[in-house]
Amino acid sequence: MMDQPLTPEEYQKLLDLGNQNMGLDNQIAMQQKQADMLRQGNRPDMRQAGRLTVAPHWMELVGGLAREGVGNRVANQAMQGQNTKVGNMGMQNNLLLKALMGNQRLSQPGTPTVTNYPNLADGAM
Repeated sequence: MMDQPLTPEEYQKLLDLGNQNMGLDNQIAMQQKQADMLRQGNRPDMRQAGRLTVAPHWMELVGGLAREGVGNRVANQAMQGQNTKVGNMGMQNNLLLKALMGNQRLSQPGTPTVTNYPNLADGAM
């Protein structure tokens, strides 16, 4: 079992993350479309009644604001789904890197590989 880079549980997690991301793609696209439709609703405008110009009823104005608020909430849900997808992709990348690299030790980004630094307190430079 030590010669396998990933455990069976890690392989299963990798597959599960991919499947979850596929579902998130569809959900995010649908939520974005719904949010756009709600936010682009027809706002009530002034209208002509014979020779008079009449303002929209206050309930029409409230309805437009409510549609816009719901559209913003749906857009926020889509953004949360996108954040979840990005997190899943990070976990997938880590598992794939582990699978590809096997048991090799990976140096962290930004970690120096040289370990013999001169001691500056001794005046070495």
